[in-house]
Formats: sequence, C-alpha cells, structure tokens
Amino acid sequence: MKKLLLILLFVFGFTSLYALQDDRLDDYSYDSSELVTETPPYFAIAGGATFTFQFANFDALNKHIIDKKFDLSDFSGQVNLWGGEGFTGLVYIPNLRVGFFSYGGSKNISSNISFEVENAKVKRELEYKVGMTGLSLEYAIVPMKSFAITAGISIGRGDLTINSYETIDNADWNDFIPKANSSNYLNVASSNYWLVKPTVNFEYAITNFLMFRVGASYNSTFAYDWKQNFNSKLNNVPNDLNADALQIQAGIFIGLFNY
Repeated sequence: MKKLLLILLFVFGFTSLYALQDDRLDDYSYDSSELVTETPPYFAIAGGATFTFQFANFDALNKHIIDKKFDLSDFSGQVNLWGGEGFTGLVYIPNLRVGFFSYGGSKNISSNISFEVENAKVKRELEYKVGMTGLSLEYAIVPMKSFAITAGISIGRGDLTINSYETIDNADWNDFIPKANSSNYLNVASSNYWLVKPTVNFEYAITNFLMFRVGASYNSTFAYDWKQNFNSKLNNVPNDLNADALQIQAGIFIGLFNY
C-alpha cells in the first residue's frame, strides 16, 4: 500500500512540473533569422595568351589612299592582335587585382602593279601596325562559384605605324643600297602614344588551374608624336588617324584560381 502511494505521488509531481513548464513556454520568444549567403572571395594569380579584335577607324587613312593615288583598296574590318597578360590578386585588398599586358598586330592591303621591271613583277603594299603594353587594375565580383566579373581600367604606352612599300619579287643583294629606287622602297609613318581604357571581363575557371575569359574595352589614346622614317618630324597628320578603338578579347589562362 505504501509503495502504491509513493508511485502515485511521483507520477502526480512529475505531471505537475511538466504542465508548469509547458505553461511558461509562451513567455519566451524566438526570433527566426535568415540564412546569410556569403559571396565567395576572389583570388587568382595567372598568366596566359590573349586574342583581340580591334575595330579601328580607317576613315582618315582611306581618304589619304584615295587622295594620293596609292591604287590600293580600302582598309576595312578589324585588326587582329595577339599577345599575353599576367595578373595577381592583392592579399590585403579583397577582390582587387593588378596585371600586366602586351599585344599587337597588323593589317595589310596590297596589289600587283601592272608593269614589270627587269622581268620582275612589282608589288605595292600598305601596312597598318599597332601595339600596346601597360598595367591594369581591376575589381572582381563573384556571383557564383568559378565565375567572376571584373571591371577596371588599364593605362599604358603604344605605337602606331603605317608602312608603305613597293618591292619586286626578285632582287639582288648588290642592289641593297642607301638610296631606294623606283621599284624597291619603304616609307614609314609612325608614332608612340599613351592609352587609357576601361575594361569589363567575364571569367570562368574550369578547374583551379585553368580559366577562360572574354571581355570588352575601349582604347582611348593621346599624345602622339608622328615621325617619318623614324627621324623626320611628320606634320599635318589628321587627328582621327589614331589607335582609338573598341576591343573584343578572348583569352586562356593557367595559374591558381580560388573563387
């Protein structure tokens, strides 16, 4: 009888305590918090090869071709530039990186002249040649793993050269003399310049060691100093004969990518 009474008292006390705790649950409030999605940090150190379409303005050069009777077709389309670039992220400034680039290329138009000299055919050609080297500073945004969008600015130094030459298909070493003749000559107009260009790139890291990139920029140039044959100061060059151009670039890079 005593054991039964003790069991009943124990059960009654336990249920009373449970009911008291259950009644006090309403006195507590629990704030729900949203899960915070963190953007992956960006860091990369790499180098690679780039291919660039430069959509140059040839209007001033084409006008000169017609006015001076070069007997050549017009320049049109893009100039294809090959080169390379390397960059590294800055450890103490998240998502910021610095880089170095260098690339260049040329475009040619030519025609075979109708007359012959000493049984040799004469070829006339005009070459538009451009190159540039500089530094870049870019900030990266990582909207998803392995994919980054970078935006920044590049500054540097470049050169623009217009080569006009006429050659015969066969020549003799003894004719390589200080003065050009009517069927074998080279005339050069060239200038260095400074460049500033904003850039936007889209990058995808296939692995931690391999990345593909496409991007666009606008090459804005200034401070030209034109020379003829690298020596004489060349005056009255049109202002719109320059390397200002929209650029579309693709590249493949090897390095270490962590984003």
